[in-house]
Amino acid sequence: MGNPRTGYYLCPRCNGRDAYESTETTGAMAMTLNTPGPVDPTIVNQVKGIVMRCRDCGEQVKWNDSAETLAYKAQRDTNWAAWFGTPAGFAMVIAGIYFINDPYIGSTVGEKVTIGFLLVMGSLFLLGGIGTIMDEMKKGKNK
Repeated sequence: MGNPRTGYYLCPRCNGRDAYESTETTGAMAMTLNTPGPVDPTIVNQVKGIVMRCRDCGEQVKWNDSAETLAYKAQRDTNWAAWFGTPAGFAMVIAGIYFINDPYIGSTVGEKVTIGFLLVMGSLFLLGGIGTIMDEMKKGKNK
């Protein structure tokens, strides 16, 4: 499923949805040249940007995502947490257990802190990923 970028523009002043594209001056830069004679030595460059405006009142409008786009984004975030969190957490816990049992690693305080970090973060990733997968399985059974 691709990204359904559907939605609408909504005017905050009149609640209109009819919008058009316009340019707006967002800044200006001036440069003075050293020119002799009766000419204006200042050159002004305007910085313009493209904005969307309401056709009825001219106010700048804002983009609102549709319900299907919001559902897609929520599902995408859930899938990312499940598919990344579980393997990463499993690998971090295994690495932490390996480093604890290695007689040459873990002798200094800094190494012990690093091993503790691996174990704690790995278990959090693992629990978060498994919890997300379990929630998705419950949703699938309730449909």
